[in-house]
Amino acid sequence: MKVFANQQTGATWVFVSRNHKYMIKNSLNDSNPDSRGDDFSYPWTFIPFTKLGFTIDNILECLKDENVIGKGCSGVVYKAEMPNGEIIAVKKLWKTKKDEEPAIDSFAAEIQILGHIRHRNIVKLLGYCSNRSVKLLLYNHIANGNLQQLLQTNRNLDWETRYKIAVGSAQGLAYLHHDCVPAILHRDVKCNNILLDCKYEAYLADFGLAKLMSSTNYQHAMSRIAGSYGYIAPGKYLFSSLDLAFRS
Repeated sequence: MKVFANQQTGATWVFVSRNHKYMIKNSLNDSNPDSRGDDFSYPWTFIPFTKLGFTIDNILECLKDENVIGKGCSGVVYKAEMPNGEIIAVKKLWKTKKDEEPAIDSFAAEIQILGHIRHRNIVKLLGYCSNRSVKLLLYNHIANGNLQQLLQTNRNLDWETRYKIAVGSAQGLAYLHHDCVPAILHRDVKCNNILLDCKYEAYLADFGLAKLMSSTNYQHAMSRIAGSYGYIAPGKYLFSSLDLAFRS
């Protein structure tokens, strides 16, 4: 078990790993200058949730425009091939326009949620990296893009495959709503946030707007509208209140 306190958010996170010895904090020091600008300056903090065969430098070398594979409400995603041949997905969180600070709330939400849940239909968080201005989330790479891309390029997709994707997505949501304590609301489920592997197994991604639905923060979490237009639950949009049974 690893306990990590974030001084910026005041939150304390507890993570459990199958291999506890790999749950370590690697703070790189200022003796390693970086020529790529202030965004990539040292020191970096690198915290893996499993054994990883690469370094923060290997990750930073892959953050190039030609490696971008997607953009979401909370960040841009890069495909990163490590020297050992492993391919991962790296999400760099957007900075806010107001003060150019990284999206701390979105970063904290994904870490708090994905750091301790494991389900076959939810993307696996491998670890995260941060410095003074950048937050990076490391995921296993899902090779077949997202559902939105599939529907746009393959309009003749057979109904058996469509059904499989729908069921997988529903199973991931059911786990978040009914098997997690407290329950977790994704709040931005849409085709872009459903990733697919080569066998069309569905994976829920992009938890930047997610909320842990404990009894103490229920009303606060539901007090404002969040999500993408066209995908917000109608009851939430119309009444600013919604029972968990009706959420998607």
